[in-house]
Amino acid sequence: MENGQREVDAETEKLVANLRAVGERSVASIQAQMKLEVSQIMPEVARVEAQKEVARGTAEATVSRLRVEAEADRLKQLAQALGTPGIYASDEFVRNLPQDFSIVLRYAGEGMLWTDMGKAAASLNDLAAIKVLQQGGAREQPVHGPPTAPLAEAEGAHCE
Repeated sequence: MENGQREVDAETEKLVANLRAVGERSVASIQAQMKLEVSQIMPEVARVEAQKEVARGTAEATVSRLRVEAEADRLKQLAQALGTPGIYASDEFVRNLPQDFSIVLRYAGEGMLWTDMGKAAASLNDLAAIKVLQQGGAREQPVHGPPTAPLAEAEGAHCE
């Protein structure tokens, strides 16, 4: 009986090893088949990915080109509406001035007092005093008011 038991145990081990080997071969075969199929599909996947990237790049380039063309067309139409590119440039200059930008105009009479002054005039008050001295001292001078037309209208400029 002991011999029979050994024979059955040996036969069982042999059957289990055989089934295990068949299972491992089956798994290896399935894995090999899967790798083969994946390797056959990968070139197609790479081709589709490449097409997708080309399409994305083309679309982005088209969008960028259309934006630039639209902006150029907008500026062209604006310049045409204003009459000349020079007026448009002046308008853009004025629009881009800082919000707190200010100009103070002081009427100093006829003439161009600012030439050849150098550092002699530290302020507008100094300029006025020099102007009075150049005109002959403190004698009374006729009072000239400011120009009647605002500066912007006189020069044809556009201000906001």
